Amino acid sequence: LGEESICAEVFAAWQNEARLILALPRLPTLAARLLAAAGFESAERIGLCTPTELLAAIETAQLKSSAGWLVKTTLPTVAKVGEWIYLAQQSKKTFAA
Repeated sequence: LGEESICAEVFAAWQNEARLILALPRLPTLAARLLAAAGFESAERIGLCTPTELLAAIETAQLKSSAGWLVKTTLPTVAKVGEWIYLAQQSKKTFAA
């Protein structure tokens, strides 16, 4: 592509973001992007977290990141992260039915 900022890690993050959006259609796009940046690849993994754990993972990713968008993004609230976990847990129940 000739773009130095696009590397294998960026492609992997985009793939994880796409997986989350497909698995959780009601998940906001920014949420999928934050979760992918924090290393979450599946609804199942998100559904197993507590809101505090998920928020800590996002915060850690933000602190370690050199990506401008992530550094500048305001962290979600514990309540908002709880909603994402609920969506992930409901997704699992939907597929099981």
